[in-house]
Parts: sequence; structure tokens; C-alpha cells
Amino acid sequence: MTSPHRAALSSRLVLPCARLSGANFGAKCLVGLSMAKIIRREVRRRGFFGWIFLLIFLAFNALMLAWVITSGTMINALPPSSGSADYAGRLIGSAVGFGAIIFVWTAGAVITGLFALLTRGRKTYIEETVLD
Repeated sequence: MTSPHRAALSSRLVLPCARLSGANFGAKCLVGLSMAKIIRREVRRRGFFGWIFLLIFLAFNALMLAWVITSGTMINALPPSSGSADYAGRLIGSAVGFGAIIFVWTAGAVITGLFALLTRGRKTYIEETVLD
């Protein structure tokens, strides 16, 4: 007959492997006495609509950047002003126009960005065991 202490000792030797459950089960048991690291990576896979909304988001931002650049070059290409009132009007008009472009860019980027964010797919965890 075995003593209770001997049974507890033998169960303690098995406990590190027996305590692990789920995805971690056997990770340290396979290695033996050396330590192992489990590295988890999060991967998302986009579906068809996810790619469509991401491309719309990227195309919208590229279009808005091109619009800002061309409007800046068009302001510089205007003929010289004849007076101070004309010059002030151009500055005010170009500031209002540039502000409108920035407002449209921000609003569109938020809307298309939310669609791209919400259609990015489910999380998939990839686990790798690395020996130390």
C-alpha cells in the first residue's frame, strides 16, 4: 500500500502537464523540463466587401490628396492682383475653399474608414511554440 505522501509526490510530478488545458495543453510537456514560449498572433482575413471598402478608403484619400495639391498649385498660378482688396479677397477665398476641402476630406475619411474597419474580418489566433 502506498502512503498518501508518496501519492501526492507522484501527482505533483505530473501536474505541470496535467494543469494545462485548451490551446496550451502539451506545450511544456513536449519540451520536457526546458521552458517554452507560446507566441500568439492575431490575424484578420478580409472578405470580398472588406477589400472593396478598403480600396474605396484608399482611393478616396488619394483623390483628396490630389485635390489638395492641385488646388494649391492653382492658387499660385493666378495672375497677380491689382490692389490690396483683390489680394485680400483671394486670400480669404482660398482659405475658405481649402477649409472646405479639408472638411470634406475629414468627413469622407471617417465614413469610409469606419466601413473599412467594420468589414475587416474575424480574428484568428495563430499560436506558435518557441523553445528557449
